[in-house]
Amino acid sequence: MIKQLLLSLLIVTPLIASSQAGAYLSNPVSPRSAALGNVKTILYRDQFSAEHNPAGLGQFNHTLINVSNATLFGQVEQKHISLAYSLWDNATIGYSYMDNTVDNIKRTTSAGIDTGERFGYKASSHRFSTGFKLPYLHDAYLGVAARLMRNRLDTASAQALGIDVGFQATLTPFAKLGVIAENINSPKFSWTTDLGTEEPIPYKLSAGVGINLADNLDIYADISRKENQDAEHHVGIEWHVLSRDSPHLQLRGSITSQRLNAGVGLRVGGITLDYAYTAFNETYMDPSHTVSLSLAFKNKKKIHENPKISLYKFSKQNRVRKNRKQVGISGITQDLKYLWINGEKIVIRRDKKFYHVVPLNDTYTSVEIKGRTKYGKVITTTAEFIKR
Repeated sequence: MIKQLLLSLLIVTPLIASSQAGAYLSNPVSPRSAALGNVKTILYRDQFSAEHNPAGLGQFNHTLINVSNATLFGQVEQKHISLAYSLWDNATIGYSYMDNTVDNIKRTTSAGIDTGERFGYKASSHRFSTGFKLPYLHDAYLGVAARLMRNRLDTASAQALGIDVGFQATLTPFAKLGVIAENINSPKFSWTTDLGTEEPIPYKLSAGVGINLADNLDIYADISRKENQDAEHHVGIEWHVLSRDSPHLQLRGSITSQRLNAGVGLRVGGITLDYAYTAFNETYMDPSHTVSLSLAFKNKKKIHENPKISLYKFSKQNRVRKNRKQVGISGITQDLKYLWINGEKIVIRRDKKFYHVVPLNDTYTSVEIKGRTKYGKVITTTAEFIKR
């Protein structure tokens, strides 16, 4: 009884406190975001970008389908589906739908007496978005979105249209930046009540960074502030247990003074399964559980690959000192996923660069550098070393 009453107060509060209007939009829809402490702004290559930061859509040349289901606080049922379709290289459109529902809320008198009647609450949104890579900038993306928000409480309903703008960029090979401004058009819920109540939806600004601490460890942090409210901080860690290629296993976690978040993700090919668990300090809130399934389909016909291998320092023919025993081959790649030097597989770093030491023969050494794109295109270059 107490838990139901407290939850009802949480739901009805937006009707009397305009600063909380549209608060349900802050709930994470993806287990990855939930496990990382509700970080959304800077999740790079986030398959839920259509719901989180629309700029992230520009990083995909795939067709994406995502579905998630969550039980929040043990009471609220949240359902989500999002779709993304690549129009051409690094330009993608997306759609997402989110639904939060609470049924069988007890109607009580002002004295807290149960009248025996029940009512429901439903908050939903339709978001149409697009994200694309910015020309003339290295690894920078812009996204815009329009969100149609709808609320229903008992017999009253309301709707509003909000506009969002997002940005993501690579700062260094190991650090990325994300920014999103939500409800920049100052939307308002217009309720179908006798009073015709209008409920302003607060503007929200968020910024975050993602840092690659080690080859298999990332940390994400963002800060968000709603209009007329204090700022909120979110920090989470993601550990890549297996390689970043398929199969890919990730463990995630975040701890704050109010909650404990943990999650796991597994990707095999184009199929990704994720789960998150959130425990709250508040005794009237049961743990939240979020699960999702994501599918990615390659758009081969829309990919225009331009693979390149550019060597530093050395050219195709090089003269080296007679007593030299080895030489370091370094360079940068473009649109390549795999690289081999004289048949040995070499790691391409996240900044697209590579380095490998090759032993030199007594007089003449030929080095073959072969690369392959994600979709199978192969290119080869050679470097020759002659001892003088």
